[in-house]
Amino acid sequence: MKLLIVDDEPLIQKRLEQLITSSSLGIHSVMSTSDPARAMELLKECPPQLLLTDIRMPRISGVDLARYIHENQLDTLVIFITGYSDFEYAKSGIAYQVFDYLLKPIDEEQALLAIRKAVHTILEKQKHDEIHSMFQNYFSTHFSSARRQFIERLLFHPLTQTKEQLLSVQKQFQMDADFFCLCAVRFTCSGGFGEDFYYSYMIEQHLTRNDPDFLTYPFGDTIYILWMSENPAPTSSDMYQRFQNIRETLEQSYPIQVSVGISNFTDDLSQIPFLRKQVTRCLENAGIRSTSPVTFFSDLPDTLVHEEYFDIIQSITRLIRLMRLGEKEPVRKEYEKITEQFQGRSKSYVTEMIDLITSNILLFIQDLSIPPTETAKIENNILTPLRQQTEIRLKLQYLQYWIDFIVDWINDAQAAEQNHLIQSIYDYIDANYSDSIGLASLSEHVSRNPSYLSRFIKQNTNKNFSQILTERRMEEAKNLLRNSNLKVPQIAEKTGYPNVRYFTRVFHSQFSMSPTDYRKITSAFFNS
Repeated sequence: MKLLIVDDEPLIQKRLEQLITSSSLGIHSVMSTSDPARAMELLKECPPQLLLTDIRMPRISGVDLARYIHENQLDTLVIFITGYSDFEYAKSGIAYQVFDYLLKPIDEEQALLAIRKAVHTILEKQKHDEIHSMFQNYFSTHFSSARRQFIERLLFHPLTQTKEQLLSVQKQFQMDADFFCLCAVRFTCSGGFGEDFYYSYMIEQHLTRNDPDFLTYPFGDTIYILWMSENPAPTSSDMYQRFQNIRETLEQSYPIQVSVGISNFTDDLSQIPFLRKQVTRCLENAGIRSTSPVTFFSDLPDTLVHEEYFDIIQSITRLIRLMRLGEKEPVRKEYEKITEQFQGRSKSYVTEMIDLITSNILLFIQDLSIPPTETAKIENNILTPLRQQTEIRLKLQYLQYWIDFIVDWINDAQAAEQNHLIQSIYDYIDANYSDSIGLASLSEHVSRNPSYLSRFIKQNTNKNFSQILTERRMEEAKNLLRNSNLKVPQIAEKTGYPNVRYFTRVFHSQFSMSPTDYRKITSAFFNS
């Protein structure tokens, strides 16, 4: 990281340069000049990430430098150095997005704090830019594959994203539309093994080639189609004619029979699992009743529409959300609500629902980084007997035990992570208390957001970061006062206080005496 210091007073310029180079700020290149014209040249040739500039200088002012950075959209943060009399003038820098201000005479701690904040902001932006670049590169290379995976999740897995998150993903996948409809094209053929894969592939190719507003996902003998439509939505007669033409073309091209199910329209993608139930019911009805090969869910009899338990997907979604939080008792209550829905249902239905719950929990725990030993335990001791068991009552008990095991693991992992983080915080303070450190540098060290860290420290220690750091520094200061011949200014510097007056003030606020008095008292006590 490069920093440029510009000040027409050489003493201030050199003082800042020495302060920055002697501090652990992550700045690898420090340039300085007392000539603002030379500073302008450097901005044009190799702009630094951070600029510290006096505001009033001959010919070219700090405001002129900030204006050039702003107008040319350089990635350079600006910190103004200004006197009290110039502060109103310095406010003009607001229009050029100046990052911070340092008042003369410059306080070293305040200067380091402002520079450290700026460095943290720069690093966070660089990290964000890198992630964004990787994200864009991935999408440009794997866009179709990623969107296909997203459609698969919509179709077959409960959604755990919020509505806002779902809308964001829609934009990323270029799926902005006023209405969505799910259609399913199912085919039957009399050919041998392997022909169904061929026909499935050819049907999907035909659909995507001739209907660019179709997003397709093949699943066995069924090709699901997510139809995106602008307002107004197409009429039923238009949709019927379109799919009738598709069906006739496919049956003329290949030795297959085709039936089509069409769901209701929705403006909410989270409803896709319910639309899949609708098209499945349409296809089942077409096969049983030999009705029209193109069937709308809205045309089905009420007895068929309300026969399925459409809310099971929502129940699984709630269950997984509670598992993610590690809340064991609410998880058990939600599981009981789900199993109550199985009362009076057939064995095959309950088995299918257990498999549905199991598959979605397996998808969920893929993101939990469970160690291989624990994964093996899940597979061998829980999942295998769950799948082998034929008695429904025992299957449900095994499933309950498995869910409890995962919730316990999440709780243990969260507790271990908290303990590790607390220890990392204290280790960092022990290793760096003599330097100018703060919450920003700690957050960078442990890779956590500063706001989160602040709340976490308060919740787990009942203290804030500054209190813990001050206590550690004062502990070392007392040790040095008792057991060394170092002078008070030397002790202040060794405990992270370059300004001895500030050190003395903090020491007095902690122990109601000055460092010198503490040394005298402890010396008299231990030598008596």
